[in-house]
Amino acid sequence: ETIEGVDKRARRFGDIAVAQAIAGYIVEALVTTEAIEGADQRISAFIGIATAQAENGDFGKAKEIFAMALAAAETIEGVDKRARRFGDIAVTQAKAGYIVEALAIAEAIEGADQQTSAFIGIAAAQAENGDVEKAKETLAAALTISEAIKNHRQAWRLHDIVVVQAKAGYIVEAFATAATFRDAGDRAAALARIAVVLAESD
Repeated sequence: ETIEGVDKRARRFGDIAVAQAIAGYIVEALVTTEAIEGADQRISAFIGIATAQAENGDFGKAKEIFAMALAAAETIEGVDKRARRFGDIAVTQAKAGYIVEALAIAEAIEGADQQTSAFIGIAAAQAENGDVEKAKETLAAALTISEAIKNHRQAWRLHDIVVVQAKAGYIVEAFATAATFRDAGDRAAALARIAVVLAESD
């Protein structure tokens, strides 16, 4: 409470809340979180607490806390910033095993760039959890959505997709995505990323 600066103080309160949750003090963690100034840092704390709950096997409580994070995200002003936080929540939910809920949030995200990013993150979580077939479907959705991105960020998202495809074992698809780059430099960089993934998997 003696820390000067709202953002810095909020981050520290968030750190305390997550530590409390990890230690099993969920009620105290939520009280600490509710006292955080600013929706952005409060969302980060809720996400951390929900993750701790899921890791401790309390999936029901984790689901409730993810809902709190969503409610906080809805209060954020600015489409891009709000979309990023919705994406953070969706990807974290996917990592915790809540794929249906994660995809529902991702579908509601405004803006093709942030929506594509969320689908990529969910696909990565699916692949890491061993569900590579579902990951393939999610990546296909990400590719479709990415077509609506009209600036340099489209290349960034395609690079991300290539990496997740390669890590999931979809090498043919990764090469196909790399071939869609109009810029030769981007295409070469994507192929290099595939090569790195293949080398690391040997």
